[in-house]
Amino acid sequence: MTGMAQDRASLAALAGKAAQNARDLLAEAEILLDRGRWARAFALSVLAFEEFGKGSAAVALAALPAEMGAQLPVHDLQARHGPKLSSAYGVSAMFGPPAQMREALSAMEDLARDANEAKMRGFYVDLRDDGSVRQPSEEVTEAEARGQVARVREVLRFSQRLSADHLVLELHQ
Repeated sequence: MTGMAQDRASLAALAGKAAQNARDLLAEAEILLDRGRWARAFALSVLAFEEFGKGSAAVALAALPAEMGAQLPVHDLQARHGPKLSSAYGVSAMFGPPAQMREALSAMEDLARDANEAKMRGFYVDLRDDGSVRQPSEEVTEAEARGQVARVREVLRFSQRLSADHLVLELHQ
């Protein structure tokens, strides 16, 4: 363990706050989408998805017996993008048809890496191999941004029915 508290109350608080932050990030992504800021809307919606993943993983950790949960570092949920995105893809895969679930679960690591790279393209100016400069506004189309925001909106809408706060509170009983 990394020295961080991993008791159920702390994990419940993390799950609840991450869920709220995911909703806030999505709301801000939708504002940017309405203003035609495709790259930033896309990137913020990926961040919202990451926060959803963090909250989902916190719920899963809280459900584990204490001795098992203590062996899994909460730090990974806060510092690394991959575990948060993998958690988000894993949980969201359960909301779709079985074929989609199998595909998503087998490709989680690739999906998480691709989502993180796409998010970065939405934030940063970079130099391409050919010497030209790539700007975020050139990298994300309106259709990509609208699709990403819609996917995250649907996942968050469904997850609210399964409220992380409600699930974790039940674990305390």
